[in-house]
Amino acid sequence: MKLAMDLKTLPTDKPLALYCYTGQTSSYLAAYLRLLGYDAKSVLYGTNGMIYDIMVQNAMTIFSEGDIKGYEYVSSK
Repeated sequence: MKLAMDLKTLPTDKPLALYCYTGQTSSYLAAYLRLLGYDAKSVLYGTNGMIYDIMVQNAMTIFSEGDIKGYEYVSSK
């Protein structure tokens, strides 16, 4: 299927919710679709954000101060 045909399958009268793993790709695509006149939105932080929210709601361990090891790092100046 060609890109032009793919766009014809998207509804123009309904909002589009887009997501990817990190939210970066879906944000780019949502911006592009909005330029074309679609009501497109990207899920904040993608599936990472959804999984994080579920973990918080279920009181699952996410990250603790004890997990920080204090490794040295190098940065450019």
